[in-house]
Amino acid sequence: VAMKDDVVILRNLLTSQELEALDRDCSQASRRFITHEQYAETSCAIDLFERSSLEDERIRTNHERYFKERWRNYNEDSSHIRNTEECDIPSPEDKNSIRNTLCSTLPKALNLLLRREELFLFNEHYVVKPPQSRISFRWHRDADEQLQFCHDQNIEYYSLWCPLDDVNERNGTLQLPHGTNIHTIDISELSHSSQSQSGNEAKLLELISSPSTSSIEHQSDPLCPSPSSDAPPVSITVPRGSGVVFSSLMWHCSGANASDAPRRVLYVQYSKDIITSTGRARAATTTTIARKRKWQEEHHTPSRSPNTTTTLPLPLCFAIPCECTGRGTLAGSTD
Repeated sequence: VAMKDDVVILRNLLTSQELEALDRDCSQASRRFITHEQYAETSCAIDLFERSSLEDERIRTNHERYFKERWRNYNEDSSHIRNTEECDIPSPEDKNSIRNTLCSTLPKALNLLLRREELFLFNEHYVVKPPQSRISFRWHRDADEQLQFCHDQNIEYYSLWCPLDDVNERNGTLQLPHGTNIHTIDISELSHSSQSQSGNEAKLLELISSPSTSSIEHQSDPLCPSPSSDAPPVSITVPRGSGVVFSSLMWHCSGANASDAPRRVLYVQYSKDIITSTGRARAATTTTIARKRKWQEEHHTPSRSPNTTTTLPLPLCFAIPCECTGRGTLAGSTD
């Protein structure tokens, strides 16, 4: 599916258990890695790997090493902890839930649109806008911001913008260029109701097979991608537990949070291929899951010789393989 000018809102994507685990995870990450005064300095982004050394490529490409490093960060740098009594590391249940969210629920949801055998987890972080703040984000494309050290900045990857709070124009939701195609799919209906599933399947097929009908004409000024000054951007209202899917080449911005509560979002990105500083490097083993596992075992064994040369360039960020088969296993929220 060509999603450069399309945004898809997947309602009821996350279950209650997943949301509760993410609530605790975001809260812990906020206390440990950032003080209230630093929100503006970090553009409200809470990077779970901010203090990690990523020279070990296995952290970037191996499930176990990735999550081991993710949890390890909760035990370090106690100077960032506001209340040590409230900062226990994630429970085993929360760890399993978060891992399932990142490596199963979200990529499988994205696969509804992309129809891929696997995707790679490219990046994840929380975006927390504090209450009554003036922090806003100007028009930008993620690829321009994140691929500055990549020779090809037009590589397309995909974001899942998952609000942990109901988001609207008052608390700084996403704003999109006038003319953007916005589609809404209810995951709970797709998963639980066979009668509704046929309608959702038809809608999915339409999204995948039909070319974009958007008439967006980006102006030369990158800060104003809307067609004209008299065509205001579109603000989207999205309930907690949904996922907003859009391309890394999609222009977007967001306003300040004028509400009395934080506006929290889990921001996860996936790529079809491994992205490196030289561009897109397709792993030769992405044709089947079995070949992928064989490549992982041969390429990322801890005991390999330090003089062994790698067959693939180092990923620009992360490249954690996620299996995307099993569309029908999406649970969806029933709350």
